[in-house]
Amino acid sequence: MENAEREELVGQAIAWNHSMGSIDSMVFKCAVDTGIVEVIHGHGSPITLSQLAVSLPTPCTNIDVLRRIMRYLVHMQLFTLKNEGSDEEEESYGPTSATKYLLINEEKSIVPLLKLQMHEKCLAAWHIMGSCMQGKAGMSAFERMYGEGLWAYASKDPEHNCIFNEAMASGARQVVPALIDGYGEVFQGLTSLVDIGGGIGTTLRSIAKSFPHIKCTVLDLPHVVETAPSCPEVEFVAGNMFSSIPKADAVMLMVTYHSLLSRAIKNSLS
Repeated sequence: MENAEREELVGQAIAWNHSMGSIDSMVFKCAVDTGIVEVIHGHGSPITLSQLAVSLPTPCTNIDVLRRIMRYLVHMQLFTLKNEGSDEEEESYGPTSATKYLLINEEKSIVPLLKLQMHEKCLAAWHIMGSCMQGKAGMSAFERMYGEGLWAYASKDPEHNCIFNEAMASGARQVVPALIDGYGEVFQGLTSLVDIGGGIGTTLRSIAKSFPHIKCTVLDLPHVVETAPSCPEVEFVAGNMFSSIPKADAVMLMVTYHSLLSRAIKNSLS
């Protein structure tokens, strides 16, 4: 195959993959919402399609649709498929190394992040992202859609506030252990630390456990702090970072979770 032809096919594949990318997210959400993940993980051994159909919280009456969903999830490497095309045994499905992260009660579950990203209010804002190019400078799609920014909106909507805070905590539960293992030396010598926009304190709880000599403080907006569970190792301060920040040896600011996680894991394995 000529280089030009290969490059053309690669470009075509990239375009196709991105154009259909939303399907991955919707099938992913379906697997969580319908209980497929919990049933397969809890079964203890590969489960047949017919067993899965009757074991779901709401039993499946259209097994052809379930089969298509499962085949797609296998393609996404979220489940395994056995006995495919066998005339002797019914095909069955099992978990992969990724499955546990889709469990609701798993410590490092990404379900809260999924619920935020796929929430109808957030999805609606993505649909008008292009119009922001003609809007007021600095205005996000969320603000253009709902008339106020995410944090102001969350302060008036307890349900959305909870979804957002749990999503941020979910990300922290994945990142912080890798951060401590891979870059723990950055905390050496500190006696006090402030997490700016630290949410309900998930990040600092982990840091305080590993470095009990550090006085840990979370600074966040009042509607966030008031929902944070009590923790004797972490002090919560309601405020605005643009007005004042509690004094400390160092401050933390949220960065892109995926970038930090990949770097921390790479460093801890080297």
